[in-house]
This record gives sequence, C-alpha cells and structure tokens, in this order.
Amino acid sequence: MKVVLIPAKNEEKGIGRVIKESKKHADKVIVVDGDSKDKTIMVGRKSGAEIFKGEGKGKGYDFSKFLSDYEVSVKDVYVMLDGDGTYPTKYIPEFFATLKEYDIVSGKRSGAPANLKNIIHFAGNKIISLTGFLLYGKYIDICTGMWGFRGKALRKLHLSAKGFELEADLFINLRRLGLKHKEILISHRKRIGKEKLKEIDGFKIIYFLAKKKFTEI
Repeated sequence: MKVVLIPAKNEEKGIGRVIKESKKHADKVIVVDGDSKDKTIMVGRKSGAEIFKGEGKGKGYDFSKFLSDYEVSVKDVYVMLDGDGTYPTKYIPEFFATLKEYDIVSGKRSGAPANLKNIIHFAGNKIISLTGFLLYGKYIDICTGMWGFRGKALRKLHLSAKGFELEADLFINLRRLGLKHKEILISHRKRIGKEKLKEIDGFKIIYFLAKKKFTEI
C-alpha cells in the first residue's frame, strides 16, 4: 500500500489542498495532527484523510507517537510531506518508485532565494547541512520536509526529537543504521499560511545534531 503522511498543526488554510492532491498518488492519506486548535482536523476529514491525533508536544514528538501507536506495515511504502503546501505533490510518484530500491528517500530543494528572509533561511539550511556532513559524513538537504520510507525502515527508527529537529533525527538514523538513501531534486513553494519556523530553531537543530553525536555514540 502507498501511504502519504502529513504532519500538521493549525494548517487549515493549506491542508485540504495537500490532501486532495496527495490522494491522486496514494492509497491512503494520514494527517498526523499536533493538537490543532483551528479547523485542520475538520478540513482533513472532509478532504478524505485519516486523522491521527497527537498531543501537540512538537512535530518530532507526535511523529514518534504515530510510529509507536500506529501499525506501520513492513510491506507498505510511505511519503511524508508538510501540510502547508510547500512541497509539490507531483513528486510523490517518483518517491514511491525510488523506494523500490532504497530504504529512505528525501527531497533536495532547488531554487534561488527570492528575498532577504529567504536568503537567511537558505543560508541557515546550508549551515545545518554542512554541520551534518562534518559530524556524520554525508551532505544532504537535512531540513527538507519531504521524505519517503519503506515500512521496514520506519520500524527501525529510534527517534528522540521533540520539535522541528525531526528531520535532523531522520538524517542521524539513516546514517547510524546504514540505511540505503537517495536524494531527489525537488522544487518548493511559498507556504500557505503563517510562517512557523524561527531563526532560533536553526540553532536548536545544530545543537541537536551535535548532542546526538557526542552523547549517544
């Protein structure tokens, strides 16, 4: 079975579009909800998605809870993307196809920054990816929000991230577990709705990468 996972919290403006577009390429769409206070759950159900209710303690925490509480099948393949419309769903079929040969697939974002704020985020992402390379020996777009997994790979992950460090945790796991990984070049768009990431989150991700490296060897 082909499953799309959409972590979301208060994404009522974009979640419906993401679900409807994802359904064209998947057998099932699951919204991993972070205790949304808006209409995210209502819109998600109306759009045809299954809802997994998290506790709202962070993106990483609720994704880990999903993995522990939901019956992830080793026979299924999964694609995860954000619920804010940032990642075009047209890449989903390529992710599923690539998972026939790889354990984990991730999107490598392309495109030049359009303004100063985007330039700052772009530079921050590069610094985080470079940190990951220096610590773990592989350079990828760590902060991408689009990933693909074989079911058996998902069941092997040992995640401890609570918030936006989730993607860094996925990267660490694929390196430590020796999982077969491939990047796919993707485009990305401006998010639908209010920006959530802050500059401080970049420092938290770098700290998480370093802490996991030197305290959990």
